[in-house]
Amino acid sequence: VFLAAFLLVVFFAGFLVAAFLLVVFLVDLRAAVLAVDFLFLFNIFSSSLFIPTKKDFTFRV
Repeated sequence: VFLAAFLLVVFFAGFLVAAFLLVVFLVDLRAAVLAVDFLFLFNIFSSSLFIPTKKDFTFRV
């Protein structure tokens, strides 16, 4: 019984840590995408004649 309870606690703690890391990762990912989007738009507005190159679109994928 003790071993089962111990395994359950370990599993639950691991699940909590995994969920926390996933949330942090997703928030980080969204922030990074927003920053890239902002830079992309700023690049478009700053140059009056905007000619998109392959380099500009590698960030979008």
